[in-house]
Formats: sequence, structure tokens, C-alpha cells
Amino acid sequence: MRPGRLTLACLAEADTTEGYRMHLVTGESVEPGDWEEMSVPGPLPSLRFVPDGDVRSILDHVQSQHFAAVHGDHGDDLEQLCGLLGIPVVADR
Repeated sequence: MRPGRLTLACLAEADTTEGYRMHLVTGESVEPGDWEEMSVPGPLPSLRFVPDGDVRSILDHVQSQHFAAVHGDHGDDLEQLCGLLGIPVVADR
């Protein structure tokens, strides 16, 4: 886990149609403050994520607690891939 640009993506069922949609979020990952999780020996690998988009908008679009995270800004590439596959994109970036 290293600080820098980060892309989060979540493929989930579409809200109103059959099929899927892709939720994309980009931002910066920074070193987190010290923290511990109860009953888990630490320290745990983690980052604090500062999104480019509006946090309220991101939360309004979340359909799952599980996002794939990859270092770098890959939002444009993922949007192009989804366009080729016919998958609608919700981009909070």
C-alpha cells in the first residue's frame, strides 16, 4: 500500500435495467493516522482515500462495500472498456 493516485471500481447490478453498471471513483491515497482494529493484531496495511469527486455523490451511488482498487488513474481506460461492453458508467471523479 503506497500513497499516490488511486482508482476504485465496483461492478454491480444496474438499478433499473437488466445487466450491470460500473461505479468509478478516482482520488489520492495518503498515509493514514495510527489506528487499531479491535481483536486484530496490527498494524494493518491501509491508506486514507481522498476522492476527487463529491463524497455525498459517491455515497449516493455505492451499491456494495466492495471496490477493486488499483494504483494510478485508470478511469478513462475503464470508461472506454465499459463503452465497448455496453456497461453504463457512474463516474464520481
